[in-house]
Amino acid sequence: LVLPGGVSGRDIRGRMLAEPAQADIPTIIVTASEVDAPGRAGLCPAAWLEKPFRFDELLGLVKRYVVPELPVGDYDVTRFGPADRA
Repeated sequence: LVLPGGVSGRDIRGRMLAEPAQADIPTIIVTASEVDAPGRAGLCPAAWLEKPFRFDELLGLVKRYVVPELPVGDYDVTRFGPADRA
């Protein structure tokens, strides 16, 4: 992810880790890039999800780390296709 001004997702996560109020926010990193174990550890994510992925995988991670009370079983994940992941 590169945002306007050349800021990357790695930059944003680094800024979050530097701020005590944001360092413990569970972060799910979704990437198409291959990153080795040391690179992953430096980002301290709650979870890592590589593309392509199934929507139910992402929803399960959100349930686990962000909204524990979210009833994953109540969603029809079959209706989400490739266009919904763009």
